[in-house]
Amino acid sequence: MTERRVTVARETGLHARPARAVADAAADFDAEVAVAYDGETARAASPLELTALGVESGESVVVRARGDDADPAVEAVAEVLVGEADP
Repeated sequence: MTERRVTVARETGLHARPARAVADAAADFDAEVAVAYDGETARAASPLELTALGVESGESVVVRARGDDADPAVEAVAEVLVGEADP
């Protein structure tokens, strides 16, 4: 398992458009990707679960992945969360 802690830098936090972008980024890899926040975990493939976490801008989350593409999957999702990749 690979994991990385990141601070969500997107102005809107982890809401509809960024959640969709996270799901799209995670779908490109052969890995199970999840985002953990405040004791809760959401599948990165589910925008609904991601938005339900209630992550605001400036808050820290942990991105975890398991599978053949775990490392690049974590990096791709992290890039979306910190605002380096377009939503």
